[in-house]
Amino acid sequence: MFKIGFTILLSILISGLCAQKPIDAMISPNPADQFCRVSLSEKASLQLMDMQGREKIQLPAASDFELDLSGLPEGIYFIHLVSDETVTTLRLVHRSRKG
Repeated sequence: MFKIGFTILLSILISGLCAQKPIDAMISPNPADQFCRVSLSEKASLQLMDMQGREKIQLPAASDFELDLSGLPEGIYFIHLVSDETVTTLRLVHRSRKG
């Protein structure tokens, strides 16, 4: 009986996870040099991670962020947006301004 109950509960949890809608988000500019703005359709916390999974920036929940990238090396970063109901991951390309 426990196995059947657990299977049903697990199915409900997986169904709920699959039905989640990602957060509507826009990064501009992307690629970015010194700064970029992240605009969201709902409040979420933000984590900026490098390709090795190291956290570079962490910000509390908001619906609009301005990220200062000037202290970071060029490369590809991932922005993890976490709200009460979903997690969305975006890709950000950071390039230094040539000039």
